[in-house]
Amino acid sequence: DQDEIIPDFDKNNGVGILKINLDYFYLNLNNEELIEKISKDIESKIEHFKNKPVWYYTQSIDNFDLLKIQFESIKKLYDKGVTNIGVAIPSIIDASQIKRIKEVLKEIGLEPLEEIEFGLIIDTPASAVLINEFCSEDLDFIIIDLLKLTTSTLSILDEYNEKYNEMHPSILKQISYITKTCRKSNIETSILGKSISEPAFVEFLVKNGIDSLICKINSVNETKNKVAKSEKKLILKAVRNELNNNTLK
Repeated sequence: DQDEIIPDFDKNNGVGILKINLDYFYLNLNNEELIEKISKDIESKIEHFKNKPVWYYTQSIDNFDLLKIQFESIKKLYDKGVTNIGVAIPSIIDASQIKRIKEVLKEIGLEPLEEIEFGLIIDTPASAVLINEFCSEDLDFIIIDLLKLTTSTLSILDEYNEKYNEMHPSILKQISYITKTCRKSNIETSILGKSISEPAFVEFLVKNGIDSLICKINSVNETKNKVAKSEKKLILKAVRNELNNNTLK
């Protein structure tokens, strides 16, 4: 809870997912009032993360009125000098959606990739399968939403189902494919989910080239320590293999 915990500025790399409540979109407010309300809400939540990347979770991407209002709220902050906010787009199943959303950003005066970071949230098998095509559309980053990817892949309702398993072989294969594809295109890859603090899972992610893990504020230090241990383990293993190879020669 961001209201209860002030993040340690020196030990975090930014905000992986910033999602705000947009219920007031359906209240009797005009567009200017909505833009003002959303921009203030965003600004209040990122005050501890100045000069560090913040990725805003874009909601209702098929509602272009609300989409444009969200982007205009971010543009209002950019005009004030708050320029560390990028947009993360979920629920993409076709490259044409990426093109259209980029056009909306351009219409309000924000050039994707050049002026504002632009990325996708991979949350369905469809988006995982099409990752190579999506990378061709030019992206700054990809976020793997492990919870949604797992529930949709395993065809279950939620994380409380007994079949829920983020380390299911079908999930691991998708993660591996996504990260390796993104690395070829020099696109930053992040992931969020329940299992990202599990040592075996962390080692799998590091081995497959994940760039960053998105975790709760109160588990940042613990997760960073586990990543460091996994990286050290992999480095030591590589060194031992190299020494063994040289000895055999």
